Amino acid sequence: MGIVNTISYAVTAAATVALFVGAILAWRTAKKTLKQMERDSKAQTRPYVHVRLEPSIGGSKAWDLVLGNTGRTVAVDVFFTVSPEPTREDDVTRDMATLASTGQHLAPNSSIRSFWFLGPVNNDDKTTNRGFEGEHLVTLAYKDQQGEDYTDSFKLDAAAFKMTPVGWEGSKSNKQGTIEDRLNNIVRAISELRRNQ
Repeated sequence: MGIVNTISYAVTAAATVALFVGAILAWRTAKKTLKQMERDSKAQTRPYVHVRLEPSIGGSKAWDLVLGNTGRTVAVDVFFTVSPEPTREDDVTRDMATLASTGQHLAPNSSIRSFWFLGPVNNDDKTTNRGFEGEHLVTLAYKDQQGEDYTDSFKLDAAAFKMTPVGWEGSKSNKQGTIEDRLNNIVRAISELRRNQ
């Protein structure tokens, strides 16, 4: 009987140790899974701020910078830098510097639009607004509502877009046309604006 009891105690002890080790492994796996689920949830609900160039209504060779949040939560204290700095200062570059340094808040699926490049002009004319020429790196820094910091960088170069559709300029004739014709032109222009949203 003594040997049977000893074997039975040994088997019970081994089974208990195996259960304990199994419980520890299960706990570790559950903890890793929970952390991964937290990371996934955070990634799905964080703000995603980006910049892009879009054709401007300021002219056929002009471009606007669009600063947008495609994430599911508010982006707060959105600041950005443009590198290299523009070679000349004008109203466009000054306004962009103000926008970059004021710490914008962007709600989900919202954007801010500003002139970026107004087209080539005479290099000798220092009074004409031109904006940013050539390739620039825009580096964004922003936070979510919990104070988590994010940083992203985007290369922007208006010269990379060789053929871009632009809005219809309207009829070239000197006739005013009927009110219906003019209203149709307005509807076309509004539709063109909505296409870029």
